[in-house]
Amino acid sequence: MDVETGQVQTVPNRTGRDDGAGSRATFLVAAVLSLAAVIAAQIWQAGQQPPPGLLETRPLTGFIAGPLEWLAVIATIGTVGSLLAAAWGYRHPQRGKPWKLTDREYAILATARRWATLWAITAIVLIPVNAADTNGVPLSYVFGSFGDYLTSTQTAQAWLLTAAAALAIAIGCWLSTTWRWTIGMTVLALLASLPTVVTAQVSVGAGHDLATDSAIILTLATTLWFGATWSGGRTAAAIGNRTTLHRLQWIGSIAVVVALAARLWIGVFELAGKAPLSDPYGIGVIVILGLLVVLAIRIGLRWRRLRGDGELPRLYGNVVDIALIVILLGVQTSLLRLIPPRFLVPQTPTENYLGYNLPNPPQLSEALLPGRPNLLLLVVSLLMIGLYLWGVVRLHRSGDRWPVNRTLCWILGWLMVIVLIGSRMWTYSSATFSWHMVVHMTLNMGAPVLLVLGGPVTLLLRTSKARGAGEPVGIHDVISKLLNWKLVQNLMHPMLVWVIFVGSLYVLYFTPLFGLMMRYHWAHQLMAVHFLIIGYLFYWLVIGIDRPPRTLPHIAKLGYIFAAMPFHAFFAVAVLSGGAIIGENFYVSLNLPWLTDLAAQQRAGGQVTWATGEVPLFIVIVALVGQWFRQDQRDARRQDRAQDLGHDDSLQAYNEMLAALSARDRALAAHEKQAEDPTSEPRS
Repeated sequence: MDVETGQVQTVPNRTGRDDGAGSRATFLVAAVLSLAAVIAAQIWQAGQQPPPGLLETRPLTGFIAGPLEWLAVIATIGTVGSLLAAAWGYRHPQRGKPWKLTDREYAILATARRWATLWAITAIVLIPVNAADTNGVPLSYVFGSFGDYLTSTQTAQAWLLTAAAALAIAIGCWLSTTWRWTIGMTVLALLASLPTVVTAQVSVGAGHDLATDSAIILTLATTLWFGATWSGGRTAAAIGNRTTLHRLQWIGSIAVVVALAARLWIGVFELAGKAPLSDPYGIGVIVILGLLVVLAIRIGLRWRRLRGDGELPRLYGNVVDIALIVILLGVQTSLLRLIPPRFLVPQTPTENYLGYNLPNPPQLSEALLPGRPNLLLLVVSLLMIGLYLWGVVRLHRSGDRWPVNRTLCWILGWLMVIVLIGSRMWTYSSATFSWHMVVHMTLNMGAPVLLVLGGPVTLLLRTSKARGAGEPVGIHDVISKLLNWKLVQNLMHPMLVWVIFVGSLYVLYFTPLFGLMMRYHWAHQLMAVHFLIIGYLFYWLVIGIDRPPRTLPHIAKLGYIFAAMPFHAFFAVAVLSGGAIIGENFYVSLNLPWLTDLAAQQRAGGQVTWATGEVPLFIVIVALVGQWFRQDQRDARRQDRAQDLGHDDSLQAYNEMLAALSARDRALAAHEKQAEDPTSEPRS
């Protein structure tokens, strides 16, 4: 069954009869059970006491919000699945032909547009409904003071952001004409699934920092996996059953392991030590884990069938997988209708904001000792190192070589990140401004310098296979086409990157934005990721091994760096001498007894900014000059070899230019003489 179109793709069973009716019935039963789980959870919660902080609850808004949240989740998977079907079901065009969408992709994008529109409409309706449900007030109260409820309810803001992203995807599906847009919209759809997750139950209580990171990883992995399974039928129709199943198996195998680990940890966090079978929330977690185990078993059995040489039925077992996924999504949504035991556990102000307590002040001698890790960046760092080494090994096995210094730069860059986010520097960076600047300026100015010298894009292109005409597109096509995409070239414009690289410091730290973002773990993570990415893009343009979408000559690169240096210096001076305390309200609200002199913290942060801002830039200048010198030497050697082999026609071209200039001068002189003496005959 192809649920993205609502059409049943029939497969003959062993008796030769059509399985279409059975597939439709299976999916319908799964949808009913899924929605029933949401309603049952709301019925149970309506009979309980209101949670702390609410004088009463409004069951009616809960009965409206629950089914709408379920519908939004289904629409999310439908949107991602349809976009994936259009993106990875595309076939490489003939050589020299543009990468235009065909009738097949337009039809799939029409389906994606309908799913995205449903997603957007559901999210828009959920903005006031969620605000009313979260605050335990009637909908009429929210409509009477909509602005106040929107600004004070984080989950309602998340639905607003989701609605905007879904609407943008719907419009993009309508306007897209080239294949590259399907890649961009797929990435946007995956990211749009995060806002309502990071602001939900995982964001509350002691340990919410680790739980939020786990939820981000879980959501990205399962959304990609469920979306790929959801649209498997239409993808198989375009690129073949075996190719589609092979891709689904790899995605599913990795995602199910991630999902089991992350879902287990989140369940332990939410239960807060309570026995799983003694609470409906725990029972729901057990059901989800059970469904994931069943899906994992089916993936394992399918690997055996896929490795055989026999003919595969059309997406063997796909209907059952989709049914299990729909039920799982319903149970997961039902947990949002329940108040987890974690909500009832008292917490300190520090636990409320950071997720953990800090009873003792930081010690410089203990800065590199293991601390509270940044789980998200830790997983990303280890993944990047692992994938890079896998690419190097694969390249060597093919008989090619890869420079050792590039490998060392890449590994050292991510090890620097790991040391930062795995030690007590990260632990105290959320509570003290000085340690915050150590971490974030290093993420922005230190690690990216090493990472861009690793040349990951070049390694990826060399280890991936370039597809021929008529073959399904692969990762090589994705990377090469994205780098040549006009949109990416505009986003990577040197002036835009420079403005964001320099301006981010001023916008973040000299406005109320910093204090606001530090209150939420997801926002703090966004801050760290932003600094790392924009630092990487800046140094990529200057000293990167990979060829960027927009290149600069060496002299321009040098001016590029010099132009940034005074702004960093001025920012450090402004932090050192500033009268207002940056993020004062946030640091005071932590109520830490040892955090008393915020002005001293800011001065120390300014000193760190000066050191970590100017020193790396000087190092980059030295590296750039060295690259410039080596490039000139390579050009000179190449020209010398060409001259020795007789392939350099630059001297011949120079002589021809001189001959042309001489002929022009003679013609001009003859013309002037003819003008002075019209009776004279011009010489032949």
